[in-house]
Amino acid sequence: MNGYVNLWGKHAVFSALKHGTRKIINVQCIESVKDEVMNINPYINIETVTRNYLNRKLPEVQHQGILLTCSSLSCCKLSLCTHIKPTDKIIALDHIKDPHNVGAIIRSMAALGFKHLLMTKDHSPSLDGTVAKNACGALEQIHVIKVTNLADGLIYLKKKGFWCFGLEEHGSNCFNNLTKDGFVLVIGSEGKGIRNRVRSECDGFIKIDTNPEFPVLNASVAAALGMYILSQKN
Repeated sequence: MNGYVNLWGKHAVFSALKHGTRKIINVQCIESVKDEVMNINPYINIETVTRNYLNRKLPEVQHQGILLTCSSLSCCKLSLCTHIKPTDKIIALDHIKDPHNVGAIIRSMAALGFKHLLMTKDHSPSLDGTVAKNACGALEQIHVIKVTNLADGLIYLKKKGFWCFGLEEHGSNCFNNLTKDGFVLVIGSEGKGIRNRVRSECDGFIKIDTNPEFPVLNASVAAALGMYILSQKN
């Protein structure tokens, strides 16, 4: 069905049901999970299915015995995001396509108090099953802002008073600069890093101190470490 997505895994599905911002189309679950769903919403229609049925429908994923079909996540247009405050900390993803990485970054954002995620409409994964499963329920707790061009999005935010910093291996160890009110932390894709057009809109670049013999970090791990350092400073 057009406009609808599938979510699986208990944390992802239960979070979507609890927040109530999505239109629920169908819930399919095994008998042992049914009571947990009813505890969240006793009025929801549930189709009880076998684990083998879900295994066939969702091959090679850890569905934990539940599948939710619902409306897609509502994403805000940057110019209409009235909930962004001048002191907010924003995470921007520059063409990170791996849904596991994006889901893990979203999970870290929710855990460390980062509320806004800026990403491109294209060259980004769909915010459905795999992202939601790896976000472990956190997808419903953040504001996702999608833009056509990330560099233009940074320009817009800079005009609003935000500072933009890129996180990369060859940056300087200047996390103290990020105690400024209102900033965007840009995370580049693995391999290509931050693209030149986006780099040109960054006010500076920072790095995480690592073992010089093996300085490379996974994008989601680097993002989590960066957010943790910033959360401790604030």
